[in-house]
Amino acid sequence: MKWKKAKNQEVNKVIEGGELFFRDSHKVWGCFARALLIFLVVFGGIGCFLTAFEIPFSIINVMAILLGISCYCSFLFYNRLTKNLGYPLLFVGILAFVLTKYRYINSGFYAMVNIMYEKLRTILNVEDSMEYFEQIGNRDITITLGIITVGLGLIILLNALISNYMSFGWTFVITGWMLLLPLYFGLKMNVIFLVMILVGYGTIYVLKRSKHYKYPPKKQQFKVSKKKGASYYQSGAMIYQTIAFVAVLGGIIVCFTGALVGGLHFTTPEAWDKYKTVADSYIRDVVAYGFEGLFNRYEAKGGLSAGQLGGVASVRSDREVDLAIQYAPDSLEPVYLRSFIGEEYKKDHWTMAEYGMNGHGHFKEAEQIKKDFDANKGGTKGKMKITNVRVENGIYNFLPYYTYTNQDKELPNYLEKGEEQIVTYYHTDKVDKAMEETRCWKFDFLNEFYEEIMVPIENWDSLDKIIEEQGWYYLNAKEAVEKVQNYFEEEYTYSLRPGLTPRNGDFVEHFLKRKKGFCAHFASTATLLFRRMGFPARYVEGYVATYDSISEGELVEGEEYKDWLQGKNALGETSVINVEVQDNNAHAWVELYINGIGWVPVEVTPSNSEEEALGDFWSLFDGFMDGDGTELGNNQGAGNLGVNQQGFQNNLNQFTRLLLYALALLVAFVVLRLCYRFFLLMQWLHTGSLEKNMIHRYEYMWKRLCVIGGEEFFTKYRMQKEQISYFIKQGFLKENSDFPKKLLEISYSGCQVTQEEYKSLTKQIKQLHKKAVWHLLKQRVKR
Repeated sequence: MKWKKAKNQEVNKVIEGGELFFRDSHKVWGCFARALLIFLVVFGGIGCFLTAFEIPFSIINVMAILLGISCYCSFLFYNRLTKNLGYPLLFVGILAFVLTKYRYINSGFYAMVNIMYEKLRTILNVEDSMEYFEQIGNRDITITLGIITVGLGLIILLNALISNYMSFGWTFVITGWMLLLPLYFGLKMNVIFLVMILVGYGTIYVLKRSKHYKYPPKKQQFKVSKKKGASYYQSGAMIYQTIAFVAVLGGIIVCFTGALVGGLHFTTPEAWDKYKTVADSYIRDVVAYGFEGLFNRYEAKGGLSAGQLGGVASVRSDREVDLAIQYAPDSLEPVYLRSFIGEEYKKDHWTMAEYGMNGHGHFKEAEQIKKDFDANKGGTKGKMKITNVRVENGIYNFLPYYTYTNQDKELPNYLEKGEEQIVTYYHTDKVDKAMEETRCWKFDFLNEFYEEIMVPIENWDSLDKIIEEQGWYYLNAKEAVEKVQNYFEEEYTYSLRPGLTPRNGDFVEHFLKRKKGFCAHFASTATLLFRRMGFPARYVEGYVATYDSISEGELVEGEEYKDWLQGKNALGETSVINVEVQDNNAHAWVELYINGIGWVPVEVTPSNSEEEALGDFWSLFDGFMDGDGTELGNNQGAGNLGVNQQGFQNNLNQFTRLLLYALALLVAFVVLRLCYRFFLLMQWLHTGSLEKNMIHRYEYMWKRLCVIGGEEFFTKYRMQKEQISYFIKQGFLKENSDFPKKLLEISYSGCQVTQEEYKSLTKQIKQLHKKAVWHLLKQRVKR
């Protein structure tokens, strides 16, 4: 029993105010213990994520490297010297690693994302998804390096959080996604990795609650307090014991749960189904279109946006069949089925023309062409059956150009889902000649087409500048169309990911500066350009059955060609075919009013498009940094790093961006931490009791003074009476002041405080704090 007696003597010595020292070897074991704790969380989380999504990796290599990095980072907190020397060496090592293995890391990230997306395609029933370009084909190496990079970042963050704060909340925020994602999708994780991360979480939580986790100052192992006795700063043995206890407990729980439910398979509760449905829609967008899919949330009915322009970051398509058309082709030209006609431009949308969606608009255009056909003056008469396969009921009908109907038999405003209609249309070969004869005399059209000529004054300068630079004056309609088409082909780029239009920004103005977009950008801008040149023009949305889709159409048995097409046919006698029009055939174009014909469709979207393959992982985040929603980066190609100076410079720039991202995350973390602490402080200072508030305000003021005064100042004036004596001695308080007496009464006798007294005492505390701060700062300068 001698050892027990000696231990009690040591503890009594500590409680009486002495200090107990311990060897450096104890601190070494403490650093190893923290390293093991960090490793359990990081490696366990990474293992759960990778095994759930069936991403292959070298377990032994990753485990050994991450354990070594965890030990290195943990020993940075051994003393001040290791921290000052270790961190610069760590960042130099990271820089060298990223620059020399940049292509491998980049390919590793993309390999993991591609494998994960392939898994999610099956789970979420997504037909197409983003495919990221892997510069290096050896996934065994690239994935391993990618995992090491992710693990390195997590270890650095967790080392600071666990060593300084043992923060369970922030640890879960940083690493919990690796556990929650597989749980969300109901994927099976490796039990060993699951136990590892749960043991890490459990140990951190227990140590945080025990408050025995801080590194001791110098060699002092105990924090001494006469009121609370002696408590450990930290102990390596205690961390090991906690890890072992939590591991045994966690293992028993996991095994018991697995045996009870027949395996470790997690599913979300039925009550969450409605929320999961919404979340799944966002995840599908990310899988199919990348991160920009999150910001493209306009509702589209059958691939159309009803004139909505602003806010669309990228074009989404599910490639499902929206319409089916049955007809006999008479040319190789695409078939335009117009649905929405935009009349007035409103910065971020088009208003629908009131007369454009029923039979009257089509009847007026087709009337003259029908007269020519009936008088044997040329042209074609055709019949088309249009079936709405899956477009929801709303505002849309789908009609070919120059559809004819009797005035007393109007066409419906919209074609309901699942219904079909048969319409008669006419074609003429006089369009080109009529366009050559139609000149840009704006005033000739003002009376009849006032809305179709008007351009918002905010767009005049930019449009007039283009017209002046290009010399587009005194043109006929055919020349104007050719000029605009060539201009867009040479100066602008077609892209399905043009980025977001700035909030409250002008859609056309943003497009003119950015010089890339999809069909809605080109059609909207061209409509205003034509109007500014003097031609009536309208913005149109609908579907286009292209030559490719027409050539893949199925022959319709039992139908006579003459029943579906009469008159001139450039293709000769053809068959009746059924063409499926998919969601991705939704399109936007321009209509020009041509004398003698009516509204004529004009295609202005260029054929040149940027490369959509993605070869740079870091560029995924560029759109969130430049403020205007840039699209994901293109394939930059592979260079010989270390030899090619330009390649080295590019890698350096990439690493600089990476550091900026890391710095931004660090700043965000610090800001959130400060906000959280400020929130707790406000809660502490504003309780329901005025007496408690007063005591808390005084304690907070004294803690701030102790930060300036130092440890000696804090030790010398522990008791409230000693503190008040110090204030009186320094002349900050008068000896006959009511403040000391009232404060002591509140603290020790439970004296009640009125609202007026509370305001007066609060004011005196602020004045006292100012005087004491200046005094302590002057003393510090003299030293």
